Amino acid sequence: MGGEKDPFEPKKIKDIVTDALALCSERLKNHGVKLKLRQIPDQLNIECRSQQISQVILNLILNAKQALTLIPDDKWIMIEAKDIGSEVIITITDNGVGIAEDVRPKILEPFFTTKQIGDGPGLGLSISKGIIEDHGGRLYLDETQEYTTFVIQIPKTQKRKNLVA
Repeated sequence: MGGEKDPFEPKKIKDIVTDALALCSERLKNHGVKLKLRQIPDQLNIECRSQQISQVILNLILNAKQALTLIPDDKWIMIEAKDIGSEVIITITDNGVGIAEDVRPKILEPFFTTKQIGDGPGLGLSISKGIIEDHGGRLYLDETQEYTTFVIQIPKTQKRKNLVA
């Protein structure tokens, strides 16, 4: 995926999300998907490898877009970020077909996929999970929400020594 050798640096969440959206917003628009970007506080920062976090967000957005292919209209993806003290929560929610209950426990495992053969290797979510865990955080499906919601919970500061000031 790239960025694994980059140092951890302070970066605004808003900029990380913007970087991800630059790679997919036109594709979303072409597929009739509305993007709902909730207010992300300007000064909300995390120490991270921003390219990697942007790739995780992009992967979650593209998975959400795929979940919307069976919805005829009023397709949307919502991105939100919240400050919860020493951590930040970023959520990506879609109003697609949802994730079958029997599949939910497996979706973050390597090589597990619900895609058709040839549509992808099934590595996106497990690699994304590994990236977030490498940042001291966690990636999970919030099963308490009405719509499919993936949560990135990540610390604002890293305990590692390879930070750039």
